[in-house]
Amino acid sequence: MQSLVELCQIWFSKINVSGTWQLLFILAFLVVAIIMIKDIELFANKIQSLAILAKAEYEPVVNDILRKKIIDEQYILHTLDKLLDFCFNDEILLLYKKLCRYYYPLNRDAIADYIRYYFEMYEPERLSNCLKQENK
Repeated sequence: MQSLVELCQIWFSKINVSGTWQLLFILAFLVVAIIMIKDIELFANKIQSLAILAKAEYEPVVNDILRKKIIDEQYILHTLDKLLDFCFNDEILLLYKKLCRYYYPLNRDAIADYIRYYFEMYEPERLSNCLKQENK
């Protein structure tokens, strides 16, 4: 794999930029890249903070469904929808799986869909491999 500097040098050679200008362009590009990385880190931290809030909100909901043996399909599927958005977080994923396991005997088709939704969003390569094996 080529480094960022090597890629810049290849690009500059194609547009006939060399010497001081080349160094200035590389430095400017690296500064922009660093700023973007910092922005991405900040964004990722905010997303994780939202996941923590989601866990605080939905953990009691999931536990309530399980404890009270609630079978209201719309309520359970709505809860799964909300949890799915945060399944990148391991603790939310555990809640999602817990609710899927609970509801599976009641509606296998719906849970099969929700398992597929999870894989489509978070593990598409694994889903693709499973589908390939299934078609053999």
